[in-house]
Amino acid sequence: ASYIFGGNKKNESIPMTAPVTTFSDDSNYNMLFYMLDVEEINQLPEHNGQNITFEKFELGKCVTISFSWSTSESRIEYYSSKLSDFIEKNNLKTNSSFMINRYDPPWRLPFLRRNEIIVRLD
Repeated sequence: ASYIFGGNKKNESIPMTAPVTTFSDDSNYNMLFYMLDVEEINQLPEHNGQNITFEKFELGKCVTISFSWSTSESRIEYYSSKLSDFIEKNNLKTNSSFMINRYDPPWRLPFLRRNEIIVRLD
């Protein structure tokens, strides 16, 4: 997050966009920030050595479940289970781990928050 708030080679703040996406794969925890008004990755300021990579990220076809309130571990497990049941009942094939999209800042009242669990389909 420091990169977005000016912790980059140009000391430039970058507009925050929604959602912020998180997911785990191969023992790595990943956090995705989406950038506005950038046609090419090389237009972004260089990072200051943080563990940051820049990629074009396209979701393709997905299935999601939306929910409000917090993204606590128990709520994520509950909604992931509901999404898994839907995927199984509809014989859908997935090709990614579950990703969590958070659309609101942490200070937003919980009942006003919007979240999703999303998974890519084959």
